[in-house]
Parts: sequence; C-alpha cells; structure tokens
Amino acid sequence: MSEAVTSTGILVKRADIATPTVFTTVAEIDNVTPGGLTRNKIETSTHNDGTESHVLGILRKSDPRFHINYVGSNASHVQILADIAANTKAQWQFAFPSGVKRTGPAYVMEFTFDDAPVDGKQGAQIAITWAGAVTEAAS
Repeated sequence: MSEAVTSTGILVKRADIATPTVFTTVAEIDNVTPGGLTRNKIETSTHNDGTESHVLGILRKSDPRFHINYVGSNASHVQILADIAANTKAQWQFAFPSGVKRTGPAYVMEFTFDDAPVDGKQGAQIAITWAGAVTEAAS
C-alpha cells in the first residue's frame, strides 16, 4: 500500500525580512510548482583516458512558481505586486501537507496575469527566485 500524501493543502507563505518568522499565507492558490534542486553535469573526459567522465557542479535551486485566482483587493496579492514593483526581498515558505517546509529569502521575479476570456476568472502566475540559503525541514 502506498504511503503517498495528497498535495491538497500546500501553502505558500511570505514574511518581511525584518520579521522572517511572521508569515502571511498567500490567498487563492490553485496550483504550485515548488521547484527543487539541480547540479550541472561538467565534462571531465580526457584524451588520455579515452572514456567519458563527469563531475557535478554547485547545488542550484530551481525557481518555485504558483498560480492564484487573482483578487485585486486581497492583501497578500497586493503585497506580491508591491514586492515585484520595488524589487523587495522577502522570506518565503512552502508548507507541504506532509509537514515539510521549504523556507528562504527570495524575490518575486514574475507576476503575469492570465488571459481574460469572456467566461472566465482572473488569475495570475507568480514565480519567485531564491536569494540565499533555503532550508527544508519537517515539522
């Protein structure tokens, strides 16, 4: 039997750098791509060996993305727009239903409104880029 945990209930939270543990949950999130970790593959093969070899480069953090049902009067949505406009670094946290929390400083690097069809809803795609150490811990 699988021990998988549902992704329903993942929360994205933001805190000011001055108060990095006082988080506000971003409202109306309907999809999250939490990012991950990668390393570049660096070629180290030589003519002397005649075989393929590689080493791995530095640990890189891929940028998280999330989608919201945009509500122009919502304080968390207003704050995200203010962050991108002012290029403000904030503390961000992705809280998974499994109890794992990924936390670190980041900038909002994208806020793109969705297409607006006649019979549709307002939405926006947001991407952040990590700007320092990211910790991942179970609570």
